[in-house]
Amino acid sequence: MVEARPSARRLGWGVFFLTLAVYVLTANGHHTGQDQEYFFRMAQSIARNRSFAIEPLGFQNDAGQVGVEGRFYAQYAPGLPVALVPLVLIGQSLARPAEALARFYPYQIPNPSELGPRVAVSYFNAPIEAATAALLAVLVLRLGYPPRAALFTALAYAFATFAWGQARVVFADPLQGLLLLLGCLLLVEASPSRALLGGGALALAMLVKLTSALAVPVLLLLPDADGRPLWRRPAMAARVVGPAIAAVALHALYNVARYGSPLSTGYYSSGGGGLDFGGNPLVGLYGLIISAGRGVIWYAPPILAAVWAWRRFAQGRRHVALAIAALVVVWFVVHALWRDWHGGWSWGPRYLLPILPLLILPLAECWLHPRARRLTFGLIAVGAAIQLPGALVDFWVAGDLARRLYHQRCRTCNDPDFSAFHFFDPAVSDIGLQIGLLLNGRLDLAWITYGGTWLAPITLGLVVALACIGIGLLGPRSRQAAAGLFGLGGVLAAVAIVKLGWSAMEVVQPQEIMFGEGTIMAHAGRLLRGEPLYQPLDRPPDTIVAYTPLFHWVTAAIQALLGPGFGPGRVLSFAAVLVITGLAVYLAVRETGDRWAGTFAGLLFFTLGLPWIYPRWDLAGAEPVSVALEHLLSGSLRGMIPWISLYRVDGLGVALSLGAITLLHGGTTRRRVLLAAVLATLAFLTKQTLVAAGVAGVIWLWREDRSKAAIFAGTGLAITLVTGLALEISTGAFLANVVLSNVNPIRADALAASLGLLVRFQAGPLAIAGLYVVYRLRTGVKGGERLLLYFWIASLLPLVGLAKVGSNHNYWIETAAVTAVLATLGTWTYRRRYAEQGSARALVPILLIAANVTLVLPVVNGDRLPRSSQIWLERGYVEGFQRVVERVRNEPRAVLANPLDVLALAGRPILFEPYIFSILLEQGKWDAGPLVRRICGGEIGLVVLDQRLETDNPGYHGYPHWPAPVLRALRQTMTLEAIQSDRALYVPRLGAACRP
Repeated sequence: MVEARPSARRLGWGVFFLTLAVYVLTANGHHTGQDQEYFFRMAQSIARNRSFAIEPLGFQNDAGQVGVEGRFYAQYAPGLPVALVPLVLIGQSLARPAEALARFYPYQIPNPSELGPRVAVSYFNAPIEAATAALLAVLVLRLGYPPRAALFTALAYAFATFAWGQARVVFADPLQGLLLLLGCLLLVEASPSRALLGGGALALAMLVKLTSALAVPVLLLLPDADGRPLWRRPAMAARVVGPAIAAVALHALYNVARYGSPLSTGYYSSGGGGLDFGGNPLVGLYGLIISAGRGVIWYAPPILAAVWAWRRFAQGRRHVALAIAALVVVWFVVHALWRDWHGGWSWGPRYLLPILPLLILPLAECWLHPRARRLTFGLIAVGAAIQLPGALVDFWVAGDLARRLYHQRCRTCNDPDFSAFHFFDPAVSDIGLQIGLLLNGRLDLAWITYGGTWLAPITLGLVVALACIGIGLLGPRSRQAAAGLFGLGGVLAAVAIVKLGWSAMEVVQPQEIMFGEGTIMAHAGRLLRGEPLYQPLDRPPDTIVAYTPLFHWVTAAIQALLGPGFGPGRVLSFAAVLVITGLAVYLAVRETGDRWAGTFAGLLFFTLGLPWIYPRWDLAGAEPVSVALEHLLSGSLRGMIPWISLYRVDGLGVALSLGAITLLHGGTTRRRVLLAAVLATLAFLTKQTLVAAGVAGVIWLWREDRSKAAIFAGTGLAITLVTGLALEISTGAFLANVVLSNVNPIRADALAASLGLLVRFQAGPLAIAGLYVVYRLRTGVKGGERLLLYFWIASLLPLVGLAKVGSNHNYWIETAAVTAVLATLGTWTYRRRYAEQGSARALVPILLIAANVTLVLPVVNGDRLPRSSQIWLERGYVEGFQRVVERVRNEPRAVLANPLDVLALAGRPILFEPYIFSILLEQGKWDAGPLVRRICGGEIGLVVLDQRLETDNPGYHGYPHWPAPVLRALRQTMTLEAIQSDRALYVPRLGAACRP
C-alpha cells in the first residue's frame, strides 16, 4: 500500500516537536558569558523598567557605551531582548518554585530573585532552532523534493551541525537565522502578499542583527510565482525592500534614543570607535572555513556533501541556487573582514549559523542518489558525533580552559595572540577541549544539574511527550509503535551501558561497597576455618547467617582456591545477572519469535530491574504517604552502585530460579523436569524467599502431567529436607538463623519507602504485565506461557517482605526479571493487535514504560552513580587499606568493625554485627551485657569504623545502627589512634572507666 504524502504542515510540525524533544533534553538551564548576560539584562530592564538601559559588567571590552543621561546601553540590536521578555515574565511568575534550583545553579547571580527568569531564558533558542529545522524541511518540500528528503535534510541540520550546540546558548544568531530562512521560504515563488510577508521577516531579522541587511538585495534574485526574479518586478521588489528600509529607520531611532546619534551603535573598533571591518579577509576566510577552532567543515561536515550536490541542485532551480550562492559569498566575505570573525567563545562559527540552513539545503539532492545518500549518512554520523561535546558540555568551561592554557605558555599575552592560539591550534580547539571535558564527566544538562529538584522529572516528561507527538506526526500510525519502541530501546540501552560499565568496574574495589558484603564473605570464612556455618544465637559470637547455605558454600570454595577478596564473588554475581538477562531474552524470543522483543526484554530487566539508588533512612517515622512520594519523585535519594556485581546472594539465586523456569518452558521430558527441580531447589537453598520457581513448577506441571509434577515436587522436597535436617542436626542453629532471625519488625514507613522505589522503577512494566495476564486469561493461555504467568504471580508473594525493617529492592529482582518478559509480550501484543488498525492504543505500553524511564533518568548523573574516584582508587588508598587489614589480622585481642569487610579480608570471625542486634535489643530478644562487659574488660583491642565514634548514631528504618549500650561502652573505653584510607582505628584508652 502506498502511503499518502504528508502535508508540509504536518512534516514541519513533526520535525519541530521531535527536534525540540532532543534540544530540551540537552538544554543547560543557565547562561554564561558577557553577551548572554547583557541580553538577559536588556530583556529584564524592558520587562521591569520599559527601558534598554542596564548596569554594565565593568569589563575592559564592555560591549556597549554610556549614552544619554549617563546611562549604560549595550551594543546589541533590540530584537532578541524584546523576544526574551515573555520568558522573563514567565520566569518571574515561577520565582517561588525556582528557589529549589538556587543551590544547583552553576554560576553566581547578582540577585536570587532573578533565578527563575534566568533559567527560563536559557531555553529560548531550543524552540528557535527546532523551528528552523522545521522550516528547512518545508522549504525542501516546496522545492519539489520528496518528504523523506526533506526529513533527511532537516535532521542533518538539527543534529549534525553546530546548530545543536547553539540551541543551548542565548545568542542572537539562531533567531536571525530563523527569520532569514522564513523570509527565503516566503519569497520563493512569492505572490504579492507573500512578498510583503517575506520582506517583513527580513526586516525583523535586521532588528535582531543588522547584518541581515546583506540578505535583502541577494534574495531579490529569488523567483516569484511566475518564475521571474523578484528584482525584475518593481512592485514586488518594493514589498521586500520597504520593510527593510523601515527596519533601518527603527535602528536609527534606537541609536538616537541610546546614544543621541543615528550612527552610534555602541560597538568599538581597534581604531577607537564604530564598527571594525578592517580585518584580513584571507585570515577570516581560512578561519571560517577550515581552521581547527572555527572551520565550518569540522563543525558541520554534511556541508561537504551539500557542496558536492550543488550542481545537481541548481539544475531546474537556477534562480534559487543563484540567490543562495550570492548570499553565501557575500556573507562569508563580509564576516571574514569583521574584527572578531570567530564570534568569541561559542560552539562553532556562530556568525555563519544564519545562512547554515541554506548552505545545507542541497543535501536534499543527495537523498535521490543511493550512493551519495550512503556517503552523506556517513558525514551525518560524523557530524552528529562531533556535536555531542557541544550539546553536552558548557562551552564557557572550555573557553576558560583554553585561556588558562594560553596564559601558561604566553610571554606577552594579548587578545590577538590568544585568538590565534585558540582558533588555529588543533590541540586547544573547542572540539578537542570539550571532548576531554565530556570524557571526564563534565556534563552540562539541566536535568542533571538540577537532578534533585522538580525540573528533572518535568524536563524528561516533556521530552517524552514532545518526542511522541513528533513521531506521531512524521509517520502513519502503523509505524508509530515501532518508532517509539526504537527510541525507547535506545534510551534503555544507553542507561544499560552506563550501568554495565560501572558494575564491571566495581569488581576491583578492595573494600565493601554495599552493606552485607563483608558479613557474607566472613560467614563463608567459617567453613574454611572448619567451623559450622550456622551457630547458636543465644551466645557469642553475636552475628546471624541470614540466608540458606549455597552461596556461602560456593564462595568458600572460591576463597579456598583464590584466597580472600571480594572480586571472585562479585564476578560470580555479575555473571549470574548476565545469565538472568540472557534468559529473559531467550524467553521473550521463544514466545514472540522476534529477536528485537528479546533484546527489549533484556534491556527492560537490566535497566529498570536493578536500581542504583538507596532508600532514605532519615525519613523514618514520617507519614508513609510522604515517604512513598519522596522515594517516587525525589532526586535526592542516596546513590549506590547497581545491584549487579555485588557480593550478595541475590544474583545467583534468581539465575537458578529463572533457569528452572526456562528448562520447563522448553519441554517436560523427565530429564528436564528433574534438572528444573534441582535448579529451583538450589535457588531456595541460595535464598529462602526464592520459592516462586518451585511453586509455579508444581502448579503448572500438575495441570500438564501429574506424575511429572510429583517428580518435580518430590525431588525438590527431598533435597531441601535432607539439606535442612543435616544442617539442623549438625549445628542446632540452622532454623534459628535462617527462619527465626529473619522475623524483623514491620513498619509502614519501611513499606512506603520500598513501594516508592518499586513504583519508580517497575510501575510501567508491572502494569503492562498485569494487563497482559488479564488479556491472556480471557483469551485462553496454554503451555509455556501459562508457566510464565504462574511464575510471575508466585514471585509477587515474597514482596510482602518489603514491609520488614531492613528490606531493600533486592526483594524484587526475581519479580522484575519475569515482569520484563511479560511486559515485552504485552507490548508486542498491543503493537500487533492495534498498530495495523491505526489505533493509538498501540502506544499505551510504550508510554507506560517511558513514564518509568522519565522517573529513573534523573538519577543517571554524577550524584547518583559512583564517581571515578570510588572505582579507580589511588594507590596510596589501596595500600593504606591493606595495612588496615593486616593490622586487624595481627591484633592479638578481639576486633570489632563496621563495615565488617576488614574482618572478612583478615580471615577473622565476626564477633558482633551491629544493626541486626540493635533491632533485637529494641525487641528485647538480645542482651547486650556480655558484649559490654568484654568491652569494659579490655578484651577488645581494636575497633575499625567508617564513621567516628563521636558522631551521631545513624539509623535505618527507625532503628539505630549501633545498640546504645555498646556504643556508649566504646565511647567510654576507646580512643582514636589514626584515620587510614577513610577508616578510623580506635584502641583502648589507658585508665578509661567503663560501667558494664
